[in-house]
Amino acid sequence: MEHIIPVFSYGSNSIYQLKGRLNNKHLISYPAYIIGYKRIFCGHSNNWNGGVASLVKKKYMKTYGIVVYLDKNELSKLDSYEINYTKHEIICNIMIDNKYIESKCLTYIANNNNWISYPSEQYLIAIQIMLEEHFLNVIDYIIISKINEKNIPQNIKKWKFKKSNDQISLTSFFLIVNTYKNIPWKVPSDINNIVAKLNLININDIDSLKDSFMHINSKLLEINKTKLSKDTLFILKKIFHSGEET
Repeated sequence: MEHIIPVFSYGSNSIYQLKGRLNNKHLISYPAYIIGYKRIFCGHSNNWNGGVASLVKKKYMKTYGIVVYLDKNELSKLDSYEINYTKHEIICNIMIDNKYIESKCLTYIANNNNWISYPSEQYLIAIQIMLEEHFLNVIDYIIISKINEKNIPQNIKKWKFKKSNDQISLTSFFLIVNTYKNIPWKVPSDINNIVAKLNLININDIDSLKDSFMHINSKLLEINKTKLSKDTLFILKKIFHSGEET
C-alpha cells in the first residue's frame, strides 16, 4: 500500500483540513476512537486565536476522531504544521468495512498541556466539522478541560454551536465553506488571509458578505488584492441562494 501509516485525529484535522495541508484531494477518513485518553484544550495558538486540542490519559474515557492513512512524505508535511506537538503511538479502534478493528496509530499530543486560554469559536467548529464526518450522534457538545497544577483534567464548561449563518464569525463561516471546495484551503492560514482582505473592503460579517459577494472581486481588484476563485464564489452563491443553514 502506498499509504501505510494510520494517523488518528481528534482536533481540527478534519479530512478537509488534511486534504488542503497535504495537497491530496483523494484522502479518505475512517471513523475511529481511542480508549483511555481525554480530549482537552491547552496552550494558545495565534493562528487559531485561542487554545488548541491535546490528549491526556484518563481511565475508561473514549475519545472520537478519524483515521487517515498517510505515506512518509505526507506525514513529514503534517509534522511541519504540528508545531509544539510530538507523535505518539496509541491503539485505535478503526471502522473498516462496517466493523471496528484495533490498530496501532500515530497521533500528535502537545508537548505542554498547561491551560492558557479558551479555544476560539472557529477552532471548536473545526473540531465539530471533523466529528461530523462520521459521528453526528456524539457532537451535541464539546467538553473543554484544563490541566491543573497536578496535571489532573477538570471540566470547566460545555460549549454548543449551531452553524446558522447569523450566529458565527466570518472566519468560522469560511471553515464551513471549505468543506464544499474541491481543493480545500490550507487552514487556518488561507482563511485568515481571506478574511483579512475582505475586512479591507468593509466585509466584516456574514450579512455584509451576503450583500456584497456578487461584487467582491471587483472591489478586491480596486485595492490590488487577489480575487476569490470561481469555485469559492459558486459555493457562496449556492449557500446564500439556498436559504439553508450551513
